[in-house]
Amino acid sequence: MTDPSEKDFNFEESLKELEGIVSSSEEGSNSLEDMIKNFERGVKLLSNCRSKLDSAELQIEQATKDSRVTSLDDA
Repeated sequence: MTDPSEKDFNFEESLKELEGIVSSSEEGSNSLEDMIKNFERGVKLLSNCRSKLDSAELQIEQATKDSRVTSLDDA
């Protein structure tokens, strides 16, 4: 496991890792210590995924806004 705060953070890989953590937790075969470590890792991954999604949302909003302004200018 790498630190999700690294520059090369990959949303899709982090999401897959989160899904694996959830599956592992649902199986109930991990020790309490492993579950706590997985939970902490999941919180970090989730935080980075949320940041990435927030950034993407802002980019989409800006692109949509720019598109509307261009369309209005063309009218």
